[in-house]
Amino acid sequence: NKYRKALRDFQKSLEWPLFMGVGSLPEYSYNMMNYYIGLCYEGMGQTKKANECFARAADQKMHDVSIAVYYRGLALEKLGRNAEAQKLFQILAKTADEWVAKKHDLPVAYILKSVSLEAFGDPQQAGVYRHKALEMDKLAELRAIGQSWGRIQKVAPPPMF
Repeated sequence: NKYRKALRDFQKSLEWPLFMGVGSLPEYSYNMMNYYIGLCYEGMGQTKKANECFARAADQKMHDVSIAVYYRGLALEKLGRNAEAQKLFQILAKTADEWVAKKHDLPVAYILKSVSLEAFGDPQQAGVYRHKALEMDKLAELRAIGQSWGRIQKVAPPPMF
């Protein structure tokens, strides 16, 4: 089924390629992948495994406001820790507002604003900010992911990136 295939793909994405030598994935990758692996398990009815993945995503500490914070918040919501999630989303929103005000010419500022609006359940307004970013740079979302800033849809199916 689609969840099993997605699960395999997400699990593979956590592996560091041998040809790259010694290293590790950026911190946001673990949050994001554990969150989506949890969604796959949830979709397959394996609640215990899903919650283990959500806990890994929720308990990973962050160094700054990044896409990892967004996924940490989503995982916290899945675990019923809504107050903690809302606190993270508020930090994300505050940072987004500051970035848009001070760095209005950077697409990543609009992507961050889009993420915060998604977190607070306003996908229509999030789309407006995402569109502004894409007007400035057609690859803004992909660049934002690479810079540890970005927006991914809050629910399955798997991300569009």
